[in-house]
Amino acid sequence: MIDIQSYNQYDELLNNEDYFILYTTAPGCTVCHADYPRVNLLAKEHQFPVYHVDISRIPMLTGQLNLFSSPTVLIYLKGKEYHRQVRIIDFEELAYRLAEIKEHYEVK
Repeated sequence: MIDIQSYNQYDELLNNEDYFILYTTAPGCTVCHADYPRVNLLAKEHQFPVYHVDISRIPMLTGQLNLFSSPTVLIYLKGKEYHRQVRIIDFEELAYRLAEIKEHYEVK
């Protein structure tokens, strides 16, 4: 997982990556830390780049993405949000969405 340090870095991802996962956490969130390895494993299994952001460090991103709770998993496809899960992550649904993108869309 690669840490995002600025809003500009996030914006570059939208413009340059065909698809990726954005995983957001908050300080003191135990669920965030517990889900991290599972999200990372699914990303590896489906060959998805995965990026992490601590929402307390980039308030502008928090507002722009309406991130009111953590953890949040966002899947992006061709610069647009494709799927979102907040707080309680359904890992079966997440795996399904990742496989769906790989199977049905032309991506690099």
